[in-house]
Amino acid sequence: MSDRRVGPPPAKPGASTLIRAVRENTAQQNTSVPVPEPATLDPVEIAGEVPQVSPAGAAVPQPTTDAQSDAKVVKITVTVGEGRRARLRSAYTLTHVQERHRTFSDFIAATLDAEVERLEQKYNDGRPFDNAEDGVIRGRPLGS
Repeated sequence: MSDRRVGPPPAKPGASTLIRAVRENTAQQNTSVPVPEPATLDPVEIAGEVPQVSPAGAAVPQPTTDAQSDAKVVKITVTVGEGRRARLRSAYTLTHVQERHRTFSDFIAATLDAEVERLEQKYNDGRPFDNAEDGVIRGRPLGS
C-alpha cells in the first residue's frame, strides 16, 4: 500500500508566519496618529491631491487616477527576482490598510509614481518628462 493521504493538501509553509506577522503589525500600530474612517475623508484627499503623511513624517505616495494621468489604464509586465517579488508582496500585505492601497496594482502604481516624481524633481526641475516612449528598450536584454 502507498502512503497517500486523503483530504486537502497541507498549508503552504509560511502562511501561518504571514498571518501572525499581519496580526502583530496590526497590534503594534502607533495609536497616537489618528486614522480617519474612509467615510469621513475629504474627496480631495481621496483623489491624492493633498499629500498624505505617514506616522514617520514621510509623504505617502498616492496612486495616480485616470484623470491625473489623462490615459486609460493599461497593463504592463516587468520581470523581477523572487526575492524582490516577495518583498513587494510583503510590504503590500502588511501596510495596505494603513496606506490605503486597495489592490496590489494600486500599491505598485503608487510606488512607480513616487519614483518617477523623484526622478522628475532631480533631473527635470519637478516637471513631467517629455514623452520618450520610443527610447524604451523592449525584449530580453542583450547577452541573455
